[in-house]
Amino acid sequence: MGIHAKPHKPGTGSKETLNIDTRLRQRDAVFPILIVAAILCLTACDASRSSHQPDVPEVGSRLEDVTVEYVKDGDSFVARHKGKSIEVRLFGIDAPEKGQPYAKESRKAARTLLNDETIVLVIRDQDRYKRLVAEAYVTRSTDSVNQLLVEQGAAWVYTRYTSDPGLLAAQESALKQRRGLWSLKESDRIEPWTWRKNSKK
Repeated sequence: MGIHAKPHKPGTGSKETLNIDTRLRQRDAVFPILIVAAILCLTACDASRSSHQPDVPEVGSRLEDVTVEYVKDGDSFVARHKGKSIEVRLFGIDAPEKGQPYAKESRKAARTLLNDETIVLVIRDQDRYKRLVAEAYVTRSTDSVNQLLVEQGAAWVYTRYTSDPGLLAAQESALKQRRGLWSLKESDRIEPWTWRKNSKK
């Protein structure tokens, strides 16, 4: 006796087939939504990063109308420019570290020159700590704050990074007149870079 298959009725199918079709349609509907959500999230993250990380200015460029917020030590401070906070390291000088002789006096000298001032920065570099390395100028002086601090004996010339004649002349003058840290006894006049090296031992 022959075997005859039952004819298949159009539009009918097993429950399993229907469930698979339903899941595929649900997946196809959700997938574009997930893509859009991911794009929106990435856009929002980029916007958030750009609002907190200021663009790095080109070397040699000038930042005008920079407001000093507070001085950290004799060669670095925090300022604000166009609504963004920036940290600045003064180019070409090195001030006594915390715990060194004359560290407090150096910070006080920097605060006297910079606190609550609106200044101009001339960008020289960006260091490994993401600070802008710059020369700073206040409106009442044609000399940079960097040079004034050296001239007062509040900082050394950082000869590893500069041989600027103006800074070297300012240091020579401070040394001859025994101003600031140059009035200390020789054993207390330890260059900050030497101090840092010895502190790591």
